[in-house]
Amino acid sequence: MVQELESKGVVIKITASKLTDQKSMQALIGVIQSEMGEIGGIVHSAGVVINNNPAFYKKDYQDIQKTFEPKVEAIHVLDQVLSNQKLDFFIIFSSVSGVFPQLGVGVSDYAIANAYLDQLVEQKHREGKTYYQSISWGSWKETGMGEVDNLRYKNLGLISNTNEEGISLFEKVFQKLNQENHLIALVCDENQFEIEQVLKQQPQNKVFYGKTLEKEDTKQLDFKKIFS
Repeated sequence: MVQELESKGVVIKITASKLTDQKSMQALIGVIQSEMGEIGGIVHSAGVVINNNPAFYKKDYQDIQKTFEPKVEAIHVLDQVLSNQKLDFFIIFSSVSGVFPQLGVGVSDYAIANAYLDQLVEQKHREGKTYYQSISWGSWKETGMGEVDNLRYKNLGLISNTNEEGISLFEKVFQKLNQENHLIALVCDENQFEIEQVLKQQPQNKVFYGKTLEKEDTKQLDFKKIFS
């Protein structure tokens, strides 16, 4: 993909900076602006899962903190350092673990961090910043944190998406920018996946899903807030 973009004249630069370090992030943004111009948009896809102790009451505080840092803490740092920028979009990748209760089992800290991001974006929309959007992703098999391969995921009828499927879903979700604040993007077995049985809540988000790229569908659902 990188080579394809570069062949079309896109300039791609890779750099590293700690997302929770506000001074470092401000410096990085300054470099980007001086070398490449104003920032048009952000896609935040950072995250980490620590599986040392599945039971929440046994989880180490430092592990919880490490899980929260790239999502909860980092997103506030980014929000602050970019507060004066006129962004076209601010896309935040969250996870279905923060939406589907069954998938939060054993990774409750990770699920909470992702649910927080979804609620943060909802608040941004209330403030009129509709260019914020959160996407709750299923498992990616070819990139990212690694494929989710457990019975809970499979029993729900969920299938890990390929990069091609993920990009296709992203393009569909991106078309809803400034309209929908939170969407769920996943690939599933349409003969097994039943959203009404998966959720104890009543969703109000659109779910983009399909077994193949040719058989994607959309359902309108009524989500209750994860946080009251």
